[in-house]
Amino acid sequence: MAAQKFELFMGCMGNGTTVCNKAVYEHGDYKTIAHISNHGVIKFYVPEDYIPADAMEKIKKTAERSKAEFLEKWNQKTTRQKCEYMLDIPSIGYGGVMNPFYVIWDNNRDLPFEERVKLMEEKFFQTHM
Repeated sequence: MAAQKFELFMGCMGNGTTVCNKAVYEHGDYKTIAHISNHGVIKFYVPEDYIPADAMEKIKKTAERSKAEFLEKWNQKTTRQKCEYMLDIPSIGYGGVMNPFYVIWDNNRDLPFEERVKLMEEKFFQTHM
């Protein structure tokens, strides 16, 4: 069921796009309803039927645009730049939880640099796109 009062607001804070309902104030700010990663992945914080169809369309178009922009930049990176990017992705959790790209890197030391990065890239697209 769509929210009775809804005014779409999207803002970029440096780690993607925060999506809010400007018509609802919650915890001293607009109600956060979703986040779009720089890779174009949408994480919803409300049921999708809370969002009116026209707003949902704008959110999805913004995500598609973010993904296209990311891929355009990604495809211009060198193999070394891609490797550095993936190794810099923060791990979830703390202590003993390792960035999965480090695991791929360490478990494939016998492979040439380019092949190791290609394996990391495959994992990246499975988990982050």
